Amino acid sequence: MMSATREEAECAAPAAPAACGMPVVPAAPASCESPAVPEVPGSGVSSAACGTPAESATCVASATCGDDALLQLRGVTKSYDGWSKALDSVSLSVRRGEFVSVIGPSGAGKSTLLRCVNRLIEPTQGSVRFGGREMRGLRGRDLRACRRRISMVFQHYNLVYRATSIENVLQGRLGYKSTIAGTLGLFTEDEKRRAFEALDQVGLSDFAYTRVDRLSGGQKQRVGIARALVQDPLLLLADEPVASLDPKSARTVMEHLRWAADELSVACLVNLHQVDFALEFSDRVVGLKAGRMVYDGTPDGLDQETIARLYAADAPEHDEAAA
Repeated sequence: MMSATREEAECAAPAAPAACGMPVVPAAPASCESPAVPEVPGSGVSSAACGTPAESATCVASATCGDDALLQLRGVTKSYDGWSKALDSVSLSVRRGEFVSVIGPSGAGKSTLLRCVNRLIEPTQGSVRFGGREMRGLRGRDLRACRRRISMVFQHYNLVYRATSIENVLQGRLGYKSTIAGTLGLFTEDEKRRAFEALDQVGLSDFAYTRVDRLSGGQKQRVGIARALVQDPLLLLADEPVASLDPKSARTVMEHLRWAADELSVACLVNLHQVDFALEFSDRVVGLKAGRMVYDGTPDGLDQETIARLYAADAPEHDEAAA
């Protein structure tokens, strides 16, 4: 299996420069008086001052202070052919540490929604604000700087099967490396340490040097989560992360995602076909049907009648990604 594209690596990888000495995934600051990014121990210098682009600090600022939403979508619409709509004026917000599941039939636009957030797909209309910045107007370095804080977990893993678990997790640092350093695999000892910590967080420290093609499906997905965590994300997007897994492995993966939200204050926006998991693990559930939002509320408010309406008829398939 081929490795992810550079754009996907930026969205499924990185964190602040290793020289800054940041931990793998710090929890949210205790108050707005705390620095937006951790201070280098004993130096009095924040990691934003030792290499992180100023644009990235701007993306973090509003996410760490106050009660404003980390992610805000307003009227997001996507049309692939100019007349039908994969997304039709979708608006939602996600806060730090909030776990939001998106459910709906195949073709409802769930995958399109996630890819509009990190701009793997360009929205046709609407606003996508992350950390106080409008994502749609960003290009080049500015876009990459904000993507550093948005990681992604894919349904089919997007791992390099011939590489070891630790080598795959280190790909989470590519967004912070130069093209030459990334191509040559030049990672610092601190980055390697942080990658090992991320594997330990998902219970795979004993498989660090095991080739990914020798892992089970659930273990592969946990490697994908470790890769996402070493990126030091504020927002984690997960596109059908348990669709290909057996029930036991699926629950393990969901528990690790929930842990990231609870313990690391990472906002999680997760596409799911499993309504029972959405009800069990989510703070909020969003229901999409034919590209339109038909429900946005707590799991307790999602009754069987609403679920039946949501899945009453198959939504038209807009594209292969919309699932």
